[in-house]
Amino acid sequence: MLIARFVSCSLVGVVMIAATEVRGAAYLVDFNTPGELTNHFSLNVNVGNSIRYTQVASGGLGNSGAVGYLNTLEADHTTAALTDASFDFSGAGDSVTVSMMILRQNAVVSSTPFMMLGILSDVGERMDAGTASNSYASIRIMPDPSSLATGVFLQTETKLNGGSRVRVTPGLTASLAAGNWYRMSATFDFSSLTDLTMSAALEDWGTTGAAFQSTVLSLPATLIALSGADQVNGDASVWAAFRGFREGGVSLSDDFRAVPEPASLLLLGAAVLHRLRGRRQARRV
Repeated sequence: MLIARFVSCSLVGVVMIAATEVRGAAYLVDFNTPGELTNHFSLNVNVGNSIRYTQVASGGLGNSGAVGYLNTLEADHTTAALTDASFDFSGAGDSVTVSMMILRQNAVVSSTPFMMLGILSDVGERMDAGTASNSYASIRIMPDPSSLATGVFLQTETKLNGGSRVRVTPGLTASLAAGNWYRMSATFDFSSLTDLTMSAALEDWGTTGAAFQSTVLSLPATLIALSGADQVNGDASVWAAFRGFREGGVSLSDDFRAVPEPASLLLLGAAVLHRLRGRRQARRV
């Protein structure tokens, strides 16, 4: 389901009016309708590799549909870019928040991310170094080699067209529990043509994903240098994306959201919809 598909509820209608009166609609894909993964995302892989994501009919939030992950040790893997809308990231005040719910399992390798969320310069690119033209800004949660099964740490990762990946590791770590749902969110704020600001959070939502438990990782607004050809800052059309690895600790993921600035109103709409969705599921039980 996309938030842009208006929900038949007066409260949500009010929120959506507020959202569309500002800089654009918030987008939610909940993977409950067959085909939503392939209909709403460009699944981008390097030449010779296979798509590693599949939509499953159950196991997600409230035993709903979700995204499943196939095991792979491919370094490039798959990046899923939302195709329903691009977002303006060309000037002061432009901001994009990307979030997703993730069901944790123990990681088995430290070389691949648990999950990455980011914005791409082009909808057909990937959040990796496999092709020189890949250009993006991202937050990634990585398995911690010192406590591989459960430990994670946070990094920022950026890349320009023709450049190498640049990573910043601020020293934020956490221990995650297999079988729990986590909500990861990443916010990208335009700062200037030579840098952008990133912030992020990883929240524990328990074994059902129905109730917030605690924030296990939190990156405050951090200025990241980024300048060069074909970069996300200064781009009038950036694309929200995710990238996850089963061996990095992802079992399933659900409820992908992309929210343009001003985030306060739009995130309010997303939160209301999340609560209403939970109430509808509770009534079906």
